[in-house]
Amino acid sequence: MRDKWKGFLQLITGMICLIFSAILHGCSTTNNEKPNAKERIENNRMNFPDLQKTTLGGISFQLSGVFEKKDVREMTLSQVAGVYFLEELQCYLIVECFSDEEVLTYFGQQPNPENQPLYVLSGYANRSSNNSPMNSSVVKPVRIGKKGSGWTFSYSQVNTKGEETRSLLAAAKVGNKLCVVKLTGTSNIIPYFYDDFLIFLKSIEA
Repeated sequence: MRDKWKGFLQLITGMICLIFSAILHGCSTTNNEKPNAKERIENNRMNFPDLQKTTLGGISFQLSGVFEKKDVREMTLSQVAGVYFLEELQCYLIVECFSDEEVLTYFGQQPNPENQPLYVLSGYANRSSNNSPMNSSVVKPVRIGKKGSGWTFSYSQVNTKGEETRSLLAAAKVGNKLCVVKLTGTSNIIPYFYDDFLIFLKSIEA
């Protein structure tokens, strides 16, 4: 009889341990949920975290894991393009790689090939702001590339539906492509990502 009670108590004790373990596991899972994109950026001193090598049409770059690629063809011109969204912060990144034929089609003949990045960037910025007048724009050459003439960089500010939107744009010849990069978001977000934008440009390679 005593052995039966002993076995019964062991069974009850085992069940209690399993239930308690399940409760602890559930609490642990709740407390250790993966931080959202905003928290991950804040934990990384307001810098894009988790950089990962990404390829696109013969080029590669280091893209943060907080971005998610979307198939949004109406937002791009080139056949080789990537659109990456950071939905929590209403921010998106566009990378386009124009062939010589596409440059001619979309932006016309450029008399001075050395000025092609500046020429294309100006045309690209104007196309991007067709629906909203650009209030201010600064275009200047910035030598931040690993080789060659570096990137031509511009900043634009647009008011749409009462909300101020800012964009960082850059263009450069990478391999045999003319690459344009655009980072857009609200005016209170983009200034924090200026350094991240420059780091992203430096990571682009053919």
